[in-house]
Amino acid sequence: MRRVEETIPVRFRWSEEEFVLAHRIYLRSSASRYLVWFAWAFFFVCAYLAYANWSPGYGWQGIVYSLILFLCGTIVLVVRGPGQFWLIRRAFRKRPDLERDLHYEFDENGFKTRTEGLAASEAAWALIQRAVLAPEGTLLFQTPRQYMYVSGSGFADVASRERFDALVRQKVERVVNLD
Repeated sequence: MRRVEETIPVRFRWSEEEFVLAHRIYLRSSASRYLVWFAWAFFFVCAYLAYANWSPGYGWQGIVYSLILFLCGTIVLVVRGPGQFWLIRRAFRKRPDLERDLHYEFDENGFKTRTEGLAASEAAWALIQRAVLAPEGTLLFQTPRQYMYVSGSGFADVASRERFDALVRQKVERVVNLD
């Protein structure tokens, strides 16, 4: 593998849209995608029970029960996506790093992070357990649920992004590609 010798700078504004993008990448790469299967399964079970109760012999109670079950399944299926991202956007508005510039510097030894006006830190690559590379950006996981988001829009050019991706593949043991 090619060694990356120079520092790779990344700078972007931590906006609500970047926060949502980071969560989309997280949801695509985590066990949360099984919630989608659960929502569809719940919808089909409710639809089947609605159909079964609609049959003759149950009277008007069966029809009402059927409609309630079908509506419950539909609500879970329809509200899941928009509701989830509404909660994510709401959570962002309470963050102290709202609309601040984030600065990262990556090299062979590790990385430095700085959130304008809030915090700065330095860490070695050994801190990162897993990485998820996506066209929109990269998630670097310190724990199974705690990650650092590096926006794809924060790189100076395409070559910097490619060098960063190569460095991540070289330094992080578990790398997932979502391309």
